[in-house]
Amino acid sequence: MMDRGRGKKNLLMAGIVILVGIASVPVMLHLMGSASDDPEPVSTPTLETSDIPAGIFGSPGDGVARFADPILGYKLEYPEGWRLSGTGNEGEGVVMSILSPDGLIIVDISRRFPPPRVPEVDHETHLRGYGQAILDMAAFDSPGFEATLAEVRSMEDGTLAFATRYAISGDSLLAGDILVVIRPQSDGELPFGDEAFVVRSVAPTAAYLARNQELQTVVRGFSLIDRSEGLPGI
Repeated sequence: MMDRGRGKKNLLMAGIVILVGIASVPVMLHLMGSASDDPEPVSTPTLETSDIPAGIFGSPGDGVARFADPILGYKLEYPEGWRLSGTGNEGEGVVMSILSPDGLIIVDISRRFPPPRVPEVDHETHLRGYGQAILDMAAFDSPGFEATLAEVRSMEDGTLAFATRYAISGDSLLAGDILVVIRPQSDGELPFGDEAFVVRSVAPTAAYLARNQELQTVVRGFSLIDRSEGLPGI
């Protein structure tokens, strides 16, 4: 009788462990990072996001809408019909997500603080090194990660950006873009030194190819702006 009672007790404890483990999965995924760190794209923002981000919306023109965040100091463009989801985060991490109408494509905008630039290193070299470090981390997280066409290029406003496209092979083939810009400390009072923004898109390859022109509107439409509470428009 004692052995049978002990066996039932062990089965009960095993069941509790399984239930606790299942309940912990969302928490673990949250701790692991944003949706774009996970190789699988998501169709809806996380519970920490808000449907209406804080910022300034511009009047759509030619099918393109505009948004600016004068507090964090960036602006972006996105196709009409795509949805913005602000996180309310004013620190380090994902500050904004942009989702395609079908939910298959997500673009995360993250704010980060890279290691300080060594005085002897110029801005372009510093940017290239930090961009490569981000790619190395992505490859570590996803063994099937492979970046192509990585380069430092000048954006429309003259800001230098580290840009690349990538693919992730595995159970499902994914594709996306990574854009990295760094705002030097001298351009404003930043408590942690240089400030970087990382724009990362992810989608199933078929969706990436089908809607690439719209997607590039988002990726290439990102730029830094001066922080100003009284920004009149975008």
